[in-house]
Amino acid sequence: MPIHVFYGEEDFLRDYNSNKIISDCNLSNLDMNLVKLTDENFSSIIDNSEQLPFFDNKKVIYIKNSGFFTSSKKISQSVTEKVTEYFEKLPDYLEIIFNEESIDKRLSVYKKLSKIAKFEEFKFRGEVDLSNWIVSGMKKCGGSIDIEDARYLAEVCGPSMSFLHSEIKKLAILSKEGEKVDRALIDKVCVKSAQGIIFDLTDALGTKDKAKALKLLEELILKKEAEQFILIMLYKHFRNLYLLRVATDEGCASAEYLGINPYVYRKLLSQVKKYTEEELRSILDKFTEFDYKSKKGEIDLRTGIETVICCL
Repeated sequence: MPIHVFYGEEDFLRDYNSNKIISDCNLSNLDMNLVKLTDENFSSIIDNSEQLPFFDNKKVIYIKNSGFFTSSKKISQSVTEKVTEYFEKLPDYLEIIFNEESIDKRLSVYKKLSKIAKFEEFKFRGEVDLSNWIVSGMKKCGGSIDIEDARYLAEVCGPSMSFLHSEIKKLAILSKEGEKVDRALIDKVCVKSAQGIIFDLTDALGTKDKAKALKLLEELILKKEAEQFILIMLYKHFRNLYLLRVATDEGCASAEYLGINPYVYRKLLSQVKKYTEEELRSILDKFTEFDYKSKKGEIDLRTGIETVICCL
């Protein structure tokens, strides 16, 4: 199948599979026969496709984060329709690769191309798979780590394999020869992800440690995370806690049922016991209220977040 669409939150696997197809084409002239496009030059895709491969049997058109399968308006409707029609009669020498963060399956472009293209979604891996991947990755980089410490590394840095890959290489280099990477080294040298800090922040809120929660909020801001992003992350986290609280009370709680990543679900399980359904509903209402007031200019967004923290 000459059209491949890789999409989803795990960019490491999207990149890996895209590069594998390019490698399997065995192009001897990458400068001429590998064309890379984004939303900015996507409209040239047909012109590039019509140019025959130069001293190769194949030509690859690689498109990354174009928004072609979303309603983001990055690509005009006329271009979308023209390209979709062209894709239905592609030359045999072409391989088309889309590497997209997200797609909208409700759009006609997806419905039409799903009949002739291969769509593959890459989500964040679950806890077990991710921990095993870390152990294997550490070994390839010349280091070693126990499965429990690998799980801890994922908790600290978050489930993104791209981010974890850079931390694995760093840990392998800094660990002493013959010694395994342990939590002490992880805490000393690894960069905690925003998601990891969010979990720490909500843990602090669960134990009513407001001072620690405010300190972690400051840490997020020092990492130059936008206050709107912090608010959204906190809202999503407490929304997931609320959904889990309701599902638990009704006896139907599971990661699959709630549509929550297993890695995130395990963390939520340890936190949800600290809140009642009413408390979580109240927290969500406060976040919504301060978001609305900040947009009207009635309150500074950071002040609103700090107010929610101090009121818990």
